[in-house]
Amino acid sequence: MAEKEQAFLKLMKQHAGILHKVARLYMDTEADRQDLIQEMMAQLWRSFHSFNGNSQFATWMYRVALNTALTYLRNTKKHNEYIIYTDTPEMADTSSHPQKQAQLDIFMRLRII
Repeated sequence: MAEKEQAFLKLMKQHAGILHKVARLYMDTEADRQDLIQEMMAQLWRSFHSFNGNSQFATWMYRVALNTALTYLRNTKKHNEYIIYTDTPEMADTSSHPQKQAQLDIFMRLRII
């Protein structure tokens, strides 16, 4: 294995938590998280040559992972199916309750002051 690959793998092992953290922030299911982590690792490998050491590796890795997650999320949103609701949702209870009205009056007085 080339020296560059070994260095990359070592850094990935040291900072793997960053990828998991970013994936948890942007994906709901474990399968989606794993897909995103794989995409982030691929992007990190493609960008590894551009890391010049001006910042800590973890900082650079986080930035690349975050940008990859945002792009991935934007691209997957385009492919999601939209749900069209044909039924009208029920309206909220709009009836007047004395306690509710008293709370609203207090709130409105506080906002004006």
